[in-house]
Amino acid sequence: MAKKTAATGNGFDSTVATSYVKQLEAEHQKLETERGKYMKRCRSIRDDIGSLMDDAKNKGIPKKILKDAVKHRAMRRKLESIREDMEPEQQDQFDLFQFAIGDLDEVPEREPAAGLPTGEDEGATLQ
Repeated sequence: MAKKTAATGNGFDSTVATSYVKQLEAEHQKLETERGKYMKRCRSIRDDIGSLMDDAKNKGIPKKILKDAVKHRAMRRKLESIREDMEPEQQDQFDLFQFAIGDLDEVPEREPAAGLPTGEDEGATLQ
């Protein structure tokens, strides 16, 4: 059970409670100040990105294509880092697992379970 401060009146020492509330409010104010500074720096960077995008558009590169290419490259780097962050033994196991599952888009068709229609029978429906 949590230890309470010296009991007075309603069970809390108002001086101690008020002190903590004021300290926490001051910390939250610092946090808001830092958040504002961060957002200001980010706005400048976003403005630079927007200018680059406009320049690329003026050179004939569609914005959507450029954004998607940048996003694609970032995702590829992130995927590659997954394996690179593993220990060598884990990398070997990962490679074997990836080989075992192969390309899931190319899983061969399998025979349906007994009693299920194959789709080749006219009028066959799943119930």
